[in-house]
Amino acid sequence: MKHIIPDYTFPSDPHTAAENADFSALESHYADKVARYGDFHAHSASGGTSDGKTTPEDWLTAMAETLHMDFIGLMDHRQVRHMYLDAFTPEHFLYGTEPAMLWNDPYDACHYLMIFQNPGDLEAILEQYPDVYDYEGGVEGHFVYKRIDFALFLEIGQAVLARGGAFVNAHPKQQIKSDNIDHHDFGDRTAIEVIYTGNYPEPLNPHTIDNYRLWLEMLDADKRIYNTATADAHGAPTNAGINTVYTL
Repeated sequence: MKHIIPDYTFPSDPHTAAENADFSALESHYADKVARYGDFHAHSASGGTSDGKTTPEDWLTAMAETLHMDFIGLMDHRQVRHMYLDAFTPEHFLYGTEPAMLWNDPYDACHYLMIFQNPGDLEAILEQYPDVYDYEGGVEGHFVYKRIDFALFLEIGQAVLARGGAFVNAHPKQQIKSDNIDHHDFGDRTAIEVIYTGNYPEPLNPHTIDNYRLWLEMLDADKRIYNTATADAHGAPTNAGINTVYTL
């Protein structure tokens, strides 16, 4: 069945509830797990090349007191120093970073997330591909990376997955201008950010709608791609883009 790809409005929900549905198999899968809520993609004021405005300490306070979030992924640009600060507690923060990439073919660019359960795996990826992560110039978080072949980029994604990490196409349609869905496809079991609030206060906005349309097109092309939600917060902490993760 083809997915319904809406225009810039969602006049109604096309789904209907099944009558007398048996959810026992689904419920048993989550029976011994706890729901955790958080955003995989935010930024912090942690020095270096970070362009966030909020310290990790302020994130912790806001998450506990006003946002009611369990975790946040600080994905600062071109650095991982935030992972080694005293305030960086693994109970509340995800290990990761958000590099950019320029490809030789196709001629395009993207931002992406590499997220791990421990810092050693991310360190190993950066050491495995040292030339890829050289950059130059730029201010306020905008730097220039070397161009690489798209095939090498996909190899890095598979190396991240092999180490148990997540590889996410960050704000896909806002960075990759191509309408060719293959240019947005980083491989099976990778993810794209579908709900993307950015500077919009409401979850349903042109960014989200463009990304949602892309995700449905990818699913219809039999691509096995996950989706995530994010506020991509650079300023004040927010819970405008929240994911639910079930843990033991």
